[in-house]
Amino acid sequence: MRSVFKRDTDILGRYGGEEFIVVLSDITKQQVAVHCDALLDKWKQKKVVHADDAKHPTMSCSIGAVIASDLRDITIDKLIDKADQALYAAKEKGKARTELVTYER
Repeated sequence: MRSVFKRDTDILGRYGGEEFIVVLSDITKQQVAVHCDALLDKWKQKKVVHADDAKHPTMSCSIGAVIASDLRDITIDKLIDKADQALYAAKEKGKARTELVTYER
């Protein structure tokens, strides 16, 4: 993930067993989409092998991202909830993709 999110201000961390969180500032929705695409490409190149009895031979990566331009009255919990909803939407649409939503108060 550090090979995609390289700025000193980009915050990366593990959030749960198989989930990770990235917090970015001063970035446009288009730039977020480009970063997410780059991360998906790198994941596909890695070809992480699944367990022997898995449905697919390699693991996929799905991304849920939320953009908020007005941060007044927004908690980190609200943003994480929106990103989580986007993640599950991405998985429902076929996995190995990004679902990018805008947070509206």
